[in-house]
Amino acid sequence: MILKPDDLKKLLEKRGKNELLELRGATLLGDFSGFDLRYLDLYNAKLGSANLSMANLSRVDLFEANLEGTNLEGANLKEANLCSSTLTKANLRKANLEGANLNGALLNGAILFAAILNKANFKKVDLSGRDFSNQDLSACNFYSANLSNTNFMKTDLQHADLSYANLIGAKLEDADLLYANLTGAKLNGKALKGADLTDVKLVGVNLSGEDLKGCLFWNANLRDANLSGADLTGATLNRANLENADLTKAKLEGVDLERATLRRANLSFANFRNTNLEKADLYGALLTGTDFYSANLKEADLSMAQGERINFNRADLNGAKGAPSK
Repeated sequence: MILKPDDLKKLLEKRGKNELLELRGATLLGDFSGFDLRYLDLYNAKLGSANLSMANLSRVDLFEANLEGTNLEGANLKEANLCSSTLTKANLRKANLEGANLNGALLNGAILFAAILNKANFKKVDLSGRDFSNQDLSACNFYSANLSNTNFMKTDLQHADLSYANLIGAKLEDADLLYANLTGAKLNGKALKGADLTDVKLVGVNLSGEDLKGCLFWNANLRDANLSGADLTGATLNRANLENADLTKAKLEGVDLERATLRRANLSFANFRNTNLEKADLYGALLTGTDFYSANLKEADLSMAQGERINFNRADLNGAKGAPSK
């Protein structure tokens, strides 16, 4: 079915108020700018030759629709279903995509300048190299998305799901990641430089050998993370959860780990010189060759910790539980 503006107007006039109009697979040709297209089913529709600027498409089903090159400037796509749609080279400038489902959509070359994107679902979408600096992306779903080399500087990513996303080379400096989920994400030190990772979920991330100097991980969840050989000098990790984490040969000199959880973590040959581990939980940790020279271990729990050649010289073990022999 091929529909031009006058054809669609007639169909819209005939339907009842709020009645769903099925136009599955239809082709729209012409200028539909400013049209109220709510309550349309445009599943698999061909819209590449339509002008939909300022159109109201909120909550419209556009699953697998072809919107390649479509002008959607200023369009209302709030909570629209754009799952698996083709938006290659589409103009989405100033469009409202709040809460829209773009799971698996193709956005190569699409213009997203000044678009409203918070709460949108970008699951498995390729957004590599894009500039999202200073934008509101709070509560967005970026699960398994390609975000490599993407600019998130000063971006609001509160409550965003970035789990298993590719963030290699991304810029997260001064981004707001409060309560964001980065479980299993592909990261490197460059991506985290200057980032505030307070309360962030980083379960199972691989940051082995990375430069994480001065990073703020206050109350972050780094359970099962691989931080072997990482340089965390001067980082803040107080109250962080590092249970079962691998910190083999990590550099943690001068780090604040007060009340941190390091239960069953592998701390072999790690450098904790002058580190604050007051009231930290090291139950069952592996401490072979670990250097705690002049560290603060007051009231720390070292019960069931194991290891040989541990350096506790000048360490403060006042009130510590189960400290192994030096």
